[in-house]
This record gives sequence, structure tokens and C-alpha cells, in this order.
Amino acid sequence: MEPGSYHSSLNDSITKIYRKANPQDVSNLNQEAKRIAKSLNLDNRIDQLAEHEAFISLKDHKENFANKPVCRQISPTKSDIVQISKHILDKVIKTIRTKTKVNLWKSTRDILQWYNSITDKPNHSFVVFEIVEFYPSITENLLLKALHYADQLHRITPEEINIILHARRTNVFSSNAQWRKKNNDSLFDIAMGSLDGAECCELVVCSLLSLLKPKYGNSLGLYTDDGLGAFNCPLRELENIKKDICKTFRENDLKITAEANKKNVNYLDVTLDLPTSSYRPVADPGGSPASGPPSNFPMCPFSKNMFFFHTSKKKKKKNETVSQVMTVLSNSEEILVIPIQYRSIHS
Repeated sequence: MEPGSYHSSLNDSITKIYRKANPQDVSNLNQEAKRIAKSLNLDNRIDQLAEHEAFISLKDHKENFANKPVCRQISPTKSDIVQISKHILDKVIKTIRTKTKVNLWKSTRDILQWYNSITDKPNHSFVVFEIVEFYPSITENLLLKALHYADQLHRITPEEINIILHARRTNVFSSNAQWRKKNNDSLFDIAMGSLDGAECCELVVCSLLSLLKPKYGNSLGLYTDDGLGAFNCPLRELENIKKDICKTFRENDLKITAEANKKNVNYLDVTLDLPTSSYRPVADPGGSPASGPPSNFPMCPFSKNMFFFHTSKKKKKKNETVSQVMTVLSNSEEILVIPIQYRSIHS
């Protein structure tokens, strides 16, 4: 991306969501953080809000990226109170996952364990959905609802809620100016780049999955803003399930895009194929693993491919994975490939 295009895209990303802020905002936030730190006897260890410039990165894994580039805005400005908030949220989410068994996926391994648990895969179909602009779409009311839900499973004190909400109050810094969320007087914002932003999203996901679980059990789950479900039912019923999922998110002020009746999907860095009951690393759009590296293959690095090698149950799939990895590595000018002979421990 050219420098001019980058700055234009960054400005568009900021002005879409934010408006100019009062310079006094930072001073007020620092004073509130000081009170919290003092109540926790951490006032000699908590620094003032560090002001860092926002930046953007490209979502180059999205479809039609070449013709319609999509950016994510990252705001590295954060209070040290955020570290305390993350610690609280980590404990809460761990308890929720343990007690409810909702499919809040955190890794490819989690997804494959769910996929492998599906019986009669050829007669199932996928419903794929994505929360649109998840981070900025989470309102203070939605987070409070998620905290109220979580409090029923893991006690959250008023002081902890205050810490979590304070960690949400921040400004974005760009072009020597401060910016705050539009239509928001409390400075509430879940910015990408925040240390506990992912945990806030996961908490909201847990509360939403709790609404869907009584109807669909473990047939669906989410990895942050990417959702996936597998159902053995007629097409009409499958469409009704998709509409019900959309309705549940819409009632919580979240917009999603969804597709139903898919037999194979690329989900994170793995291709799941129901007709053959198999999975494999995501390859490039042309179907070949080499010549590149291709646009999607960097999303599936060497360590991930070795993970597929070790988890694959079929020797043929293992050989395909190793061949794919070695072809990409051998065609890369940046990597020195050292041939290694593998020998079975039983030989």
C-alpha cells in the first residue's frame, strides 16, 4: 500500500467511528486510574495512560481482497489497569467454558476436536457466519449484559466490574489529535489492540452462545467473530436455523453475515470437507500449494502444517501435508531448507 493510500485509509477508518475528543479526557482517565490503583495498593506500579498512534493492517484473508481491500484499525493506547481487567476476565471465561461447555474456540485444535466429534459428516451441512465489525459494535449495555450472565457462574464483584469498565474508557490518537467514539459520552470503546479486547469479545460470545445452546446444543461455536455450525437437517430447516442465529445477534445489536448449506469451508487455517469426512491445511485459491508463497498460505505456517501432520489419521493425508509444506519452503527465497530423513520409531 502506498503511503498516501495508507494515510487516507487510516483517516477513513477513524472518522467512520470516532469524532474529535476533549484534550481533558486523558487527564480525567488518569485520575480515575490513580484512584483504582490506590484502592488496590498498586499506585506505585501503575503508569499514566501511554499515548500511542493508531494504525491499520489489511485483512488480506478476506474474499475479493484485491478489488476491495478491508482494513482493521489497531489502537495500542492502553491504561495499565487493562492488565488487571484481563486477569479478571481470563478467570471468568475459564469458569464459563468449564461449567457450560460452550464452543468458544481458541485454536485450530479446538475446532478440529469439535469437527471430529460430528458423526455421519456426509449428511451434515455447514452454516457459516461472521459478526460484522465485532469490536466497535460491542456497546456498554451489551458488555454489562454479558457480565450479568457471567456473574451467575463466577462471582464478579462491583469493584471488578468498575475495573473492567474503566479499562474500556480510552481515546484513539492519530495525526496529533485525540478521538472518541461517536454518540458515546462515557468514552466506552473496545479497541483492537487493547490487551483485554479479545477477552471482552469472548465474554460476549459466551453469553450469546448460552442463548443458542438450549436449541442447538454443541452444533455450533465461534472463534472470536467467526461462527460455524454443522446440522443434519433439510434445507428449509437449515435456512430457518440461519435466520434464528441472525435474529439472536440482531436482538443484541450485532450484525452478522451468514451462509447456509455449505459442504466444505475454509475456517481459520483449515479446510473442513463434510462429504469426505476430512480436513486439510488451507491451500491457495488455485489449488496448488507452491509458487509463491500464495496469498492464503502464510496463514498456515510450517508449525501449523506439522500440527496437521501429527493429527491426521490417514497416511495419505499426512504425505500430502508434508509434500505441500516442503514445496512451499523449497520455493521460498527467504528460507534455507535442510532435508531431513524421517524414520519410524518402530523400524
